This record gives sequence, C-alpha cells and structure tokens, in this order.
Amino acid sequence: MTSADLLLHPVRLRIVQAFLGDRALTTTELQAELPDVPAASLYRQVARLVDGGVLGVAWPGSSGTSTATSPGGTSTSFAMA
Repeated sequence: MTSADLLLHPVRLRIVQAFLGDRALTTTELQAELPDVPAASLYRQVARLVDGGVLGVAWPGSSGTSTATSPGGTSTSFAMA
C-alpha cells in the first residue's frame, strides 16, 4: 500500500493530523484526542501506519514491541516516522 493510499483513509488521516507538530503520543493519548473512533479501529489503523512507515515507535515499552500497551502495562509512544 502506498503512502497516498494509507493517508486517503479518513481515520488514518485524522491520526496523522494528531501527530503534526513533532508530537509523540501513546494510543491512550490518541484515543483521548479521537474519542469518536472505536479503540479497536484506532489500534488497527495505527498498526497500518506503523507497518507503512508513516508512524514509528518513539519509545517502546519494556517489551520493545510496537503495541499500544505491553502485557506488563507499559505504554508505547508513537511519532511521525
């Protein structure tokens, strides 16, 4: 999927807009900014943006994964790649 295809999706575009201004956000913070987007959709769209290279992991949780919250409860922050 091209970057243009990734950004043409309305929820993904709103996610990217939330990161403008050199911000790093956890998915919990992102959910607070986009309360009308269901959590499952938000996680799925963030994963697509990470996989597409649009977003990157700013600082991983203790597990080093790019998931929103590790099993130990440590959050992962995302930022524009």
